[in-house]
Amino acid sequence: MNILVLNCGSSSVKFQIIDTDLERIEEDSDRQLVRGMVERSYKLAWNTPNGIAIWTLDRELLTLMKESGCFEIDLLAFHPSDPAKNLRGCVTGDRDPGYGSTAKMLGESAVCLARDALSVGGGFWTPASAMGDALLARLQERAGLDFSLTGA
Repeated sequence: MNILVLNCGSSSVKFQIIDTDLERIEEDSDRQLVRGMVERSYKLAWNTPNGIAIWTLDRELLTLMKESGCFEIDLLAFHPSDPAKNLRGCVTGDRDPGYGSTAKMLGESAVCLARDALSVGGGFWTPASAMGDALLARLQERAGLDFSLTGA
């Protein structure tokens, strides 16, 4: 049995596939759900919070999951002595993170280096250190990525 959970925010809809049987993914309903997302070009952030047992996956399901083309990554940072300073970050993207979103991130980084006024000189810099807010704005406006940071 699956439960569809909708969290409606200002500009996004999220749902979770929650399997009551943690050992296996429900083949028919989950495949239909992901296939429907692909066929309708829905770009919804989704996850399986209980996980999916690796032995239940096959090439078709992995391909469908990849083609559905979205991801959500939660990042937690715990302060060693003051829990009030804990942070939660979230990154979402409208393409698979292994290829689609990575390609857009690389492309926007190149455009940012070529066109935006950056305050760093020569040397070795990470993209975030060198391009900072300029790259962040580009990724959110043009690459289908969203970043949020809140208290944990």
